[in-house]
Amino acid sequence: MYLGRFLRYNSWEILTNPKVLFIDIINMIVQPLGNKEVWLFTLLFGAFFTLGYWIFTNINMESKNMV
Repeated sequence: MYLGRFLRYNSWEILTNPKVLFIDIINMIVQPLGNKEVWLFTLLFGAFFTLGYWIFTNINMESKNMV
């Protein structure tokens, strides 16, 4: 998500220019302190999806228990 939103990579870049894409990804992994915004965005986005999944799973279970 971060690669497309902020670095402006598109899905076809993995086929047309994979070397540059993978170099950017490796740099983000190897230098986490230099890429704090990458890790912060990724962790917060993951937490958002986890929370949403948990909420909708519990809503679904409650509706099944009411029937």
